[in-house]
Amino acid sequence: IPNFPGKWFASRDIVEDLPLHCASMLALLKPWRCLSDLKDHAETFIEAFDRFRRSASSRVLDTIENIQYFHECSESAR
Repeated sequence: IPNFPGKWFASRDIVEDLPLHCASMLALLKPWRCLSDLKDHAETFIEAFDRFRRSASSRVLDTIENIQYFHECSESAR
């Protein structure tokens, strides 16, 4: 089981956190046993996540959006 840093997943809206967001979503939602199952060697996590999203089920896409919704709510509450 992966250990995700911080108390919540990284937001996709913060540019410097986008690679961590993409890597975290892949590790959480895509079945894998080794890093090459998550992304190709020459591919970035951002590219791999974009490719994953294009073939993901609606349930997975809803999960991704719900995780992002937490950040939107937190930002609105400030």
